[in-house]
Amino acid sequence: MKIVYRIVHIILAAAVFPAIYFLQLIYAEISPTFMDYGMKFEISLYNLFTQMGLKFETIKKLMTRDNISVFWEVFAPVKVKLTISIIFFCLAVLTAVFIIIAAIVKGNRKVLLTASAAGLVFTIVFMAFFASSAKALTTGQINIVGLFTSDWEGILGLIGMTLGSVISIDTLQLGGFANAILIIYICLTVWNVIYIATDYGLEQEGAKQPAPAKKKKK
Repeated sequence: MKIVYRIVHIILAAAVFPAIYFLQLIYAEISPTFMDYGMKFEISLYNLFTQMGLKFETIKKLMTRDNISVFWEVFAPVKVKLTISIIFFCLAVLTAVFIIIAAIVKGNRKVLLTASAAGLVFTIVFMAFFASSAKALTTGQINIVGLFTSDWEGILGLIGMTLGSVISIDTLQLGGFANAILIIYICLTVWNVIYIATDYGLEQEGAKQPAPAKKKKK
């Protein structure tokens, strides 16, 4: 039973990573300000790397110091919330790594229960702060025109600023990957509680049973 206990932890914790890669990351509904309907966007890492041909070299070019500073300048009203959301997401992912290692090395029940509960809390906090940050975009508190800076030269900059001024973000929320991680940590926590309670019950039952009587010597 101890082996099964550890294997379940390894399988469930490892499932966090394919969930992040294959499942939807962001769901958004965007529409022109002068229309009642628009477009829906569903983005996943799998689609970005396979169908859209995104490469790591492109990511490096986008993640320049100037682009990052512009991003934080635009999202200044929710900078703290967004930072907290990113930190707790990283903690949730690192907790999954820790659970896998702990289950392989020793499988201590208290450690795994604590880690599972911590991962659940980290995921809830991450989702809550992201939802609060996204609300600033859907309510118009943040103007996405600021993302189209003077670095966009010529006609591209003009088109970008024009589109940014007439487009509104109606819905912005986390995709299915976040719910998947939440369910994984719920399952891990429940599995720990059930296992520990069952194991404790068996120990108590064994303690109540009388010791076998010693045979008298003839």
